[in-house]
Amino acid sequence: MKFCSILLLVAICAVANAQQEPETIRTNVELVQTSITVLDKKGNFVEGLQRDQFELVVDGKPRPVAFFERVAAGSARESELATLGNPNETATVKPTTPLRVPGRTIVFFIDDLHLSPDSMNRTRMMLQHFLDREMSSKDNVAILSASGQVGFLEQFTNNRVVLDAALARLIPRPYDVQGYSAGNATRMSEYMALNIETNRSDSKVLTFYIEECMKGASTFRKARAALALVRASCETQVKNSARAVLMQAANITQNTYNSLQSAMRSLGRAPGRKLAFFVSDGFLLDAGPRAAAVRDKLEHVIDAAQRAGVVVYTIHAQGLVNSTFVDPGNKRPMDGAGRLDLASVGELEANQDALSAIAADTGGNWVFVYNAKRDANGNPQLTVQTQILRDGHPVLTSTQRKLNSGGPDAERIPLGEELALKTLAPGRYDLKVTVTDSIARTSATQMADFVVR
Repeated sequence: MKFCSILLLVAICAVANAQQEPETIRTNVELVQTSITVLDKKGNFVEGLQRDQFELVVDGKPRPVAFFERVAAGSARESELATLGNPNETATVKPTTPLRVPGRTIVFFIDDLHLSPDSMNRTRMMLQHFLDREMSSKDNVAILSASGQVGFLEQFTNNRVVLDAALARLIPRPYDVQGYSAGNATRMSEYMALNIETNRSDSKVLTFYIEECMKGASTFRKARAALALVRASCETQVKNSARAVLMQAANITQNTYNSLQSAMRSLGRAPGRKLAFFVSDGFLLDAGPRAAAVRDKLEHVIDAAQRAGVVVYTIHAQGLVNSTFVDPGNKRPMDGAGRLDLASVGELEANQDALSAIAADTGGNWVFVYNAKRDANGNPQLTVQTQILRDGHPVLTSTQRKLNSGGPDAERIPLGEELALKTLAPGRYDLKVTVTDSIARTSATQMADFVVR
């Protein structure tokens, strides 16, 4: 009897516990989360897709898509979803820092020792255009001059007041190398002086200047022997004048190199990528056998630029001119026999050789068309063709491009073109850009060499 009562108590306790604890049904639900990327045939991301445009099939059976969300790569939402997939990792919100766009370090080196007043005016307009439209608040810009006329304003800044004041100090400086002057005022350019010094044109230029010298001497009714003495004296004077012109020109060029080298060394202390724009009318790379130090100085300038990591873009300030260009400085006298015209072939290129050497050896070339003629609607009519040469032979020629719109800047038209160089074998090549102005009926060519490795 006692045993049965104990069993009854146990049964009653079990029933009471059952009434206190409700029945629990356990199920298992698995959420499968996956990411996909949809690209078109060109590899571009496809925007605007909706959930009903996707079909999910599991084990051959279609399944509904419960959630659909577009997530940008690298966003905070992507990090949050990645954390949800890993139970051992807790979600943390990382502070986001705004992207910092670094500014540029830009130097405009104005070779005012080799700029005509007209070229200086165009240079000032170019700089004004840059300051008004192209400079950002993060840029560090310096305006330097070969003569040092900018003074203490030659400093890196993004302050428009300082830069405008530096720009205002750029004024034309007289460039006047004197040599031949006996009897008349016939001018002699550096290229003609080099021609006389090296006798490149079979004495044609020398003969012309001797005749000009004799015109200034009193040779009326003089005996033949006296004329021979006058001619010999004039020949000596012309040769001495040519030597003097080259020596003066070499000194001026060396001053330009000294200022440019100092600027390149200063840029070595600046961080990041550094750009320098060297604006000049050009000068002789080779000033004759008595000016070998000038060529050596150019090598020092290039070495300083390379060590400082500066890419130098050279700009020929005279713009779209060719060998028939009439120099407003009147350095080339008139010669009815055409001897100077024949001897001057290559003068323009010779004055650009130093600019090309600096740009090619530091990695920068920049081509602008200045003062292109405009039609009645204010548009230029230019034809541009680019060639890649090797050993003087074209290996790649682009199709001729018509440039009939110069944009808002009427004074300066930049040229740009993409060429596929992947087919070129390693070696040294020349880039040749030819621009033809149909309205002015003139053309000009710029050359620069480069290396494919």
